[in-house]
Parts: sequence; C-alpha cells; structure tokens
Amino acid sequence: MALFSKKNNYYYINSNHQIKNNELEEALTLAADGIGKFALNDELTILYFNQGLCNLVGEKAENVEIQGFNSSLYIHPDDVELVKEKFLEASKTMEKTFKMRYRLIHVAGHSIHVKVNGFFTGELYEGKFPTVYLIFTNISSLVQMNQELEMERKRYAMFTDLLLESYFEYDVKNDILKIFDNTNFYIFPDKEIRMFSKLIGDENSVNTIQNCISLYECIISQKDCEKDIEFLVDNEQKNWFHMKYHKLLDSDNALDKIIGSYKNVHNEKIFELMQNQYNYELKKKAEYDAVTDLLNRATLEELISLNLKIDIMKGINIFMIFDVDDFKEINDTYGHPFGDIVLHKIADIFKESFRSVDIIGRLGGDEFAVFLPQISSIEWIIQKLKGVLPKVKRLSKELNIEKSISISIGIYEIQFSDSFREIFIKADKALYQAKKSGKNGYEFYSD
Repeated sequence: MALFSKKNNYYYINSNHQIKNNELEEALTLAADGIGKFALNDELTILYFNQGLCNLVGEKAENVEIQGFNSSLYIHPDDVELVKEKFLEASKTMEKTFKMRYRLIHVAGHSIHVKVNGFFTGELYEGKFPTVYLIFTNISSLVQMNQELEMERKRYAMFTDLLLESYFEYDVKNDILKIFDNTNFYIFPDKEIRMFSKLIGDENSVNTIQNCISLYECIISQKDCEKDIEFLVDNEQKNWFHMKYHKLLDSDNALDKIIGSYKNVHNEKIFELMQNQYNYELKKKAEYDAVTDLLNRATLEELISLNLKIDIMKGINIFMIFDVDDFKEINDTYGHPFGDIVLHKIADIFKESFRSVDIIGRLGGDEFAVFLPQISSIEWIIQKLKGVLPKVKRLSKELNIEKSISISIGIYEIQFSDSFREIFIKADKALYQAKKSGKNGYEFYSD
C-alpha cells in the first residue's frame, strides 16, 4: 500500500507520473479535460495532476506546489463542503466508482462546471486518508446553453401568448379552401383557393402552392389531430407552425368540412430541438466512459440485461470479458495518463472489429466486455478474435514502448434464462483460465 506526503509530492508528480511527450498529452486530452489523483483529507491534497487539469482552472503547474497541493482552493467556495460530503458518502458505500458534478474556480475568477467520474485506488495517504482518481469533463457550455434556452423559452412563451392564431376552413364537397390569416406572413396565394385538391402533383408550383399541398396532404389523410408542420414563409425559408384541425360530417356521415387553426411556433420548435440535442449530450456523458468513449459499466449491464429478457435464442449469443495483461506494470512504468491512452487505443480496436449491433463497454480498470447477439457460428468469433489479438499486440510498436501490450479473453456462450450475473461469472472464470494458460489468448467457459 503506497504512502504519500506533501514533502515528496512534487518529486512524485514530476518524476513518476507527468507526461512530457506533447503528443501523448494531446492524445489524453481527447479522452478527458483533466485527470488527477487526490487524498480525501481537509485540503483534498493533490497527489497527481495532468496538464489538462491545469488548463481547466488556468493555473501553472509550479503554482500548484506553491499553494501546497491544496485542491480545495480550486473548488467553488459554495461547493467545497458539498464535494467533501459526496466523497464521504461514496467512501461509505464501498462502491469503487462514483460520479458527481460541481464547480471549479478558474484563476481568472469565473466558475467552471465539471462532471467528475472517480474511483478509489485502495491506497492511503499518510496511512489514513483514502485516495481517488478523478476524471474531469468540462460541461460549462452545456450548462450555460441550458440556462439560456430556459430564459429564451420563458420570453417566447410570453410573446406568443399575445399573438392571434390564424384559421382555415376547407369545404370538401366544393373543394374550396378559405384562409383567415391574422399574421403578416405571406404563406398562401389567396384568401380563397378554389379547386384546392387539384393543386396536388404540380411539381413546378410556386412556394405558396407548395404550402397548400403540404396542408392538403396533412389534413385529408388523418383524423382530428394536432401537429407541427413546416410552411415556406414569404417564399424564402421554412418556418414551423402548430396546427389543430377537426373534421365535420354531414347528416349522411360524409365528410363535409375541415376547420382548423395554425400558429407560428418556429422559435419554440427550434429551442425544443436544441433542448433535445442538449439532453442527448448530457445523456451521452452519463452513459459513456470518459477515457474510452465506450459504454460505462452501469449502462452496459442495463442494455445486456434488457437483451437477455427478450428472445435472443436464435443463433449463438456470446458474452466476453477482456483484460489487459500486466496493465499495472504499464501504469507503474509509464504513468497512469499513458495507461489511459493504451485503454483508449484498445477500445478503438474493439469498435473497429465488432458489429454495430454488438454491445461494447468498459467494466472498469483494465477490463472490457462485449455482448454479441445471434452470431452465425463459434468459428466466426474465433476468426474475429484472431484479428483482434495481433492488433492489440502491435500497439507496443505504435506507441514506441518496450513492454508488451496484450489482452486475455474469457468467452461464454449464453444459455436460455441466464442473468447478467450468471454470464459475468462464467465469462470471468474463462478469463481466469486464459490468464492461467499464458495470457494473450482466449478460453471458452466449460463446466
């Protein structure tokens, strides 16, 4: 169990862990905005940090030492106690990994919103304080966008409430469309359009006629409804309109008229689309591993468990666990940032090698998992792995290091009614046999 003290922090940081190769630093930046190792004491003492973390708060590396490696100085004052409480809560749950969000303080004075993925190292600082690795992702732009979208949404809600809606009436039997437009937009060619249905199929019609076609196709093909539709406004650009309409029947139950209203909701619709994109970005950050850009363990387990509940018994279904051989030696020799680059490279090989329907994720540390539904044969997966193994081996040459990089693989053929826990245990047993057999290979589970 490693011990640390403030006295030797600077030597530890600069001699053992700091990456001096700019290319490696740039590659690491692709995986995370900042990475650091911290002790869970009052100062949240910094035991290791990369250049990305310095850039995040705008601090020079030498100033970190001058400040006594006190990371609490870089946390927003309103969030310091919250962060400490979160760390304490995470340490009590005995979970190795955890997530949180809080604000850092840039040396220029402004706040930096970060999402943090952390895991406990199992080491103690000064013999009593747990230590953690934290991976920082800057989400300030997403938070700011959300705040701006909410403000704009409220503004436009107030403005649009003051606007009058426009109306239309379509006389189906006489094929006449009447428009009662309360806006200044030029949308339809006239207030009354005869032979309305005959406009369909005119590919060379002007934009206002195209709007008539869009309206006709919308209202004639559906029952009473409410929906958003795009119209060309003033013959220039498309705007979103919210439409509501009802169909009226005559005494013989034949369709007589269609009446409805439309209202320009273009700005609200654009904000809605932007909000959806923002939510997608946040969801992605919550579901994916920051270092490898693969699914994180929780999401991986959830998706595989869902697949196990449906009928996947057509063909052969495989679950595999991958473990990087002697990964601790790579970390100890070249530093944890370099180790993260290795993990990122291996993840890229997996993404290139397996199918789009396969579920690939990082279990944590140096372990990965892949779920392959409905493969054609066992020989197919064997040939696939014979391609993956040498690609991983070539990483040593690609990264210009002497230590060999390889992986061991445990394979389990899923049986009916298996749970995620069952397939994990059996693939893990197969992985143990692969390690025992000399590493850089694979083994199938057998009773």
